[in-house]
Amino acid sequence: MSRAVILWDIDGTIVHSSQERLFFAYLRREGHTSFLRSALSMVRLALPVWRWYRMKLSYLRGRTVDEVAGWVEVCFDQHIRPALIPEAVAAITALKAAGVRQVLLSGAPMPLAEKTAGYLGLDDVVAGVPEIADRCYTGRMMGPYPLGHQKVVHAAEWLARHGFSWEETVAVADHYKDRFLLAKVRHAIVVGGNKRLHRLARSRGWPIVPWGDATPGLRPVLNQVLTDLK
Repeated sequence: MSRAVILWDIDGTIVHSSQERLFFAYLRREGHTSFLRSALSMVRLALPVWRWYRMKLSYLRGRTVDEVAGWVEVCFDQHIRPALIPEAVAAITALKAAGVRQVLLSGAPMPLAEKTAGYLGLDDVVAGVPEIADRCYTGRMMGPYPLGHQKVVHAAEWLARHGFSWEETVAVADHYKDRFLLAKVRHAIVVGGNKRLHRLARSRGWPIVPWGDATPGLRPVLNQVLTDLK
């Protein structure tokens, strides 16, 4: 088994669009618009971005764990699973067969991230952990979730717990906010079409794999960097 570990972003990297955006759309279609709209207004207007975690899940405040689990189940089957990027899924499947450790690292709420990771058979999940009291969501996260600089913090904690170093780590991501993590790992791979991140990637020599006709290039790139880590 390879000593490498691959950190996968979710939104735009494994799933077209955003898991949480798809979840919002599902909730709207199910008629949960009033509490959703009020919660989003509070999140966007009341706090600076770096403190959003205190109200990020306001739209779930008071909802039971079982109720939300049911929503996630249906939303995943109807909206998230069909939005999975086939080339990413194929790469994950091949790496899993080769015994490579793979971790989902995302700012998405844990219930959504865990569902996707479980479906794909990934080894672990690092995501936003909701605060739950008396089996109900409080609307808050347990702390800052993995986004921007915080991805590096959360990744470092995971690597330390599991005996890996940054020199054994590969990150695959699609957004400019992921630049801090991409700059930290031994090998960074950029996927998707974020032009700002592409400019940075070219300046750093990071491979870019655009989704579309060129996507079969993802697996060769992953194989190449994993060979370097052996």
